[in-house]
Amino acid sequence: MSFPTLRASLRTKLVAAFLVVALIPLGVLAFLNDQSARVSLTEAASRSLFAAASQTATSLDSFFQANLNAIGSEAQLPALSSYLSLPVAQRSGSTHEAEVRGLLTALKTKENRGYATISSYAFIQSYFLLDEEGQLLLTTATSEESLDHAERDYFKEATGTSEPYISPVEFSSRGEASIYFAASVRDNVNRYAGVLVMRYNAIVLQQLLVPNNNVAGAQSYGVLLDENNLRLAHGTTPELLYKLIERPTGEEVATLQEALRLPNRRIEQLAIEQSSLAVYLEEAEKQHSSFTTEGSTGEAEQVAVTTLISQPWTVAFFQPQSVFLAPAREQSQRTFFLGLGSAAGVALLAIFFARRMSAPIIELASGARRVAQGQLDQPVRVRSRDELGSLARSFNAMQKTLQDSYEQLQHRVTELSTLQQVSMRLGARLDQSEVLEAVIEGVMALVGPTEIRLFFYDEEKDELRFAAFDDETLAKEGNAYPPRRDGLTAQVARTGQALFINDPAKHPFYAEMVQEWPLQALASIPIRRAERTLAVLNVSFVGRAYQFTDDDMRALSVLAEQAALALDNAQLHQQTQAALHSTETLYRAAWAITAAKTLQEICQNLATYSNSLVQAYSTHLYLVDHEKQQIVLSANAGNYVHELQSYGELERGLSGQVYQSGKPLLSLHADDGIEPEATRSRR
Repeated sequence: MSFPTLRASLRTKLVAAFLVVALIPLGVLAFLNDQSARVSLTEAASRSLFAAASQTATSLDSFFQANLNAIGSEAQLPALSSYLSLPVAQRSGSTHEAEVRGLLTALKTKENRGYATISSYAFIQSYFLLDEEGQLLLTTATSEESLDHAERDYFKEATGTSEPYISPVEFSSRGEASIYFAASVRDNVNRYAGVLVMRYNAIVLQQLLVPNNNVAGAQSYGVLLDENNLRLAHGTTPELLYKLIERPTGEEVATLQEALRLPNRRIEQLAIEQSSLAVYLEEAEKQHSSFTTEGSTGEAEQVAVTTLISQPWTVAFFQPQSVFLAPAREQSQRTFFLGLGSAAGVALLAIFFARRMSAPIIELASGARRVAQGQLDQPVRVRSRDELGSLARSFNAMQKTLQDSYEQLQHRVTELSTLQQVSMRLGARLDQSEVLEAVIEGVMALVGPTEIRLFFYDEEKDELRFAAFDDETLAKEGNAYPPRRDGLTAQVARTGQALFINDPAKHPFYAEMVQEWPLQALASIPIRRAERTLAVLNVSFVGRAYQFTDDDMRALSVLAEQAALALDNAQLHQQTQAALHSTETLYRAAWAITAAKTLQEICQNLATYSNSLVQAYSTHLYLVDHEKQQIVLSANAGNYVHELQSYGELERGLSGQVYQSGKPLLSLHADDGIEPEATRSRR
């Protein structure tokens, strides 16, 4: 069909053209503006994050450098060199030992160290003094883990140089994370005498990192990673502390745990994976300092990284993209609503002009489409008197003609379908009552009347006998009155001509009757077979207006012909069944009588099969006693029986008449005395 294409070309395409011209430049501008805003906001966020990361790295470097300077200065205190200069045997219990013990305690607890912005002294776990062999001499710890200090890096590194040393984060067997600051103690002549060690709780890194949250903007936070990508501090999620960002191999875990660089945990407890972050961190060390990755919450985040000077560690600062790109989204929303308003305005103008230019043709196209779809009851509107108006009027006339033809065709198809179904039902039924029921159902399906009556007709007696009905009034009253001998039904039965009355008020037979009986239409159709009327079908519309059409008359006549054939078949079937029953009964009777061995058996079989043959109410067999001029009851069958061997006078009753005449006798009166009067028993 070309109608949708026509409609699209005349109206939809016109509206689309207006929208395209108006919205494409606006859309391109909005897209470029959005991309520019996103790039600018991302670059600004990257700069802010990098500044925050650099600030945090500087703060950490300052903390480490201040502690290195402090431990270096403290290692040169005279009390320490004096104590270590004593012979080993004189150290214990000496005044120098007491002085050094007090000095170590003071170093651990003094508050203002001048190198940190927080009270970092609170995170100093202990000070301890080692001799030149690495043996523990004095400590401020109340319970110090048993360690081989001589094998630890802070001892080895401090003994080999005069510079103070800072260790990486190391884990004890109890899972405690610590940072060690160490410096060699030298005597007055600058000879190596021992090592002073300060142990920090590594949680101090968390306390140094957390205050920098939101420095780079809302929801920004930092993460401190060592060279193995182990999280040493996390600005928002402390639960991620001391977990790797990549799942390590078993060999890697063993190596790191042996070096005290990982907690002593199972491998599945050592990592919360952020594989993409690990890849970007590796690339960032080479060329980039800012990138986008998936955060620990699964949301896209912008990241800026920098490294520390004092440690081979990395500070990464994160901020969710949804936060710093919020202005771009707001701007996009404003642009969208602006574009939506513009589109609405343009669309209204386009629709207005498109309607004026294309409405008549679109109306005709819509009408043609409805006709193609079978909708023939909606004429198109005539908008003008020009050629388009003339075309619309011609189209409406054509549609009306098509509608009339279609309705007639549809009615005819429905009628034929109904007749076919009724014909199949009639052909499948051999019982007379079922045939009558199928006829009534067929009439109801064809015209839907309010009353249906069907009468059998006996041509020899010129009598109509009620056969069936579908009438609510008759159903309620429970009886049916036969039609009058001089009525229209009898006339149709005699003449064999159908009668259709569409205006009973003007018919001479019903003119007076209609005033009390609201008859609107009546049809009386003979059911004939071989020039013989079998029955008459009356169809009435009472209390409901109706007009029999030519199609109705033809359909009801065809139905009557099919009903005649079905009734004739049912009658033949009934006769055939009766003949078959008689033949079977006679055969069984002959066989039973032949097989009987006594006179009594012969008589009883004869009475029984005679009763079954004619389906009588009762049958009695009498034998004649010529000597006594009596008849003797020898067998009974049916519902009414006498005592066997009862006898009666031969001259009395119908039995006597039959005996005397020697001929069969038929009586239609119950009081004729077929049975002789039984006077007494012969027994």
